Amino acid sequence: MQSKNKVIIASAIGTFVEWAEFSFYGYLAFKFAHLFFPEDSPYAMLFSLCIFAASYLARPFGSIIFGIIGDKFGRKKALSLSLILMGMATLSIGLLPSYQSIGVAAPLMLLFLRIIQGISVSGEFTGAAIFVAEHYHGGFKNLAVSWVSFAAALGMMLGAAMASIVSLAMMPEWFWRVPFYLGFVGCLIGLYFRISTSESPEFESIRVNKAFFNGIKAFKGYTNQLIQCFFIAAFVGVYIYICNLWWVSFVIQRGFLTSENAHWAATFGVATVTVLTPIAALLADKFGTQKMLKSGFLSSVITVPALFYLSGFSSIYLALCAQALYALSNILVTGSMFRYLVDIFPVNIRYTGMGVAWSISVAIFGGTAPLVAQCLAIDLANIAYVVAYVCVIALVAFVSVAKGKTF
Repeated sequence: MQSKNKVIIASAIGTFVEWAEFSFYGYLAFKFAHLFFPEDSPYAMLFSLCIFAASYLARPFGSIIFGIIGDKFGRKKALSLSLILMGMATLSIGLLPSYQSIGVAAPLMLLFLRIIQGISVSGEFTGAAIFVAEHYHGGFKNLAVSWVSFAAALGMMLGAAMASIVSLAMMPEWFWRVPFYLGFVGCLIGLYFRISTSESPEFESIRVNKAFFNGIKAFKGYTNQLIQCFFIAAFVGVYIYICNLWWVSFVIQRGFLTSENAHWAATFGVATVTVLTPIAALLADKFGTQKMLKSGFLSSVITVPALFYLSGFSSIYLALCAQALYALSNILVTGSMFRYLVDIFPVNIRYTGMGVAWSISVAIFGGTAPLVAQCLAIDLANIAYVVAYVCVIALVAFVSVAKGKTF
């Protein structure tokens, strides 16, 4: 196997497993509300979403830890440690007793383990993209790096599919644990591939020259890059977690779709993203990375209102069309964003800079997105506020990139 292909597989398989497990909770937030909180509590769903948000609030701390490791000791070490941490937390969640068994200790333990998962993911997503980009210097760099986005989408698709299966009436109550056990096995497989790959050539060059990351002073002069990364991450978090993940809970609570149909429609949306992301990356290589990124932000101003409008007809076919629209704006952004971000950051601060900016942003916007959406649409009638929230974030992200480097 060629070394570049091995690097892509090693990066992608870890991202795939981590995103499958991380998103599985989000898709089944409604079920976890009943498993880990009192069944008669009217706030169970909000508490469940708060635990989802808490895992994101932990990300900035993880990004600092893994960023320093990645910029001082190597990308390979940071990515391997990230996967070990995720595997341990994932297996532990699968072994947790429910609220009915141990009371309030159950949600507290779940909260702790979700925070550990959040810390581990903070060292994964941007780190994996950096690892691939620094190994690849061919003519289709967007395509090469997009396999990380592809893996994340594939992981979300598996998370959504498993949530759909777990939601089936025929499934036993304990079956929700199975995806976590499988995730642990996947982490072990991913770790094997990562340990067997070589270190990034670009990192090796700064190791030879001893041009390591030397603290916060290294960020001086790169404020614009940090801002761009921050708002790109804000859009990705808000758009994905509201228009696909929270959308499932919304259409179920509103009575537009059954739980089974809602989960399968969301799975279709993520599957469409998975299939089309490499194609969008090829188009970015042909027509320009920045152009593709900006078109994704602008298109969402149209696709988001259309998505929620179509969802109100209580039709599974229109729900599938709605999720196809979701996929369109998604692939335009995720197929080009990592190439753009890798290129605007220098090697010696790349892992920390991208990781910290991205993690702070998703902590503020991504992790809280389902909770904010639930509060904005508290009576499930004011969906216009939710639509406006997503569109404003998209326009801010567009402006930040429009003022950035052109290539």
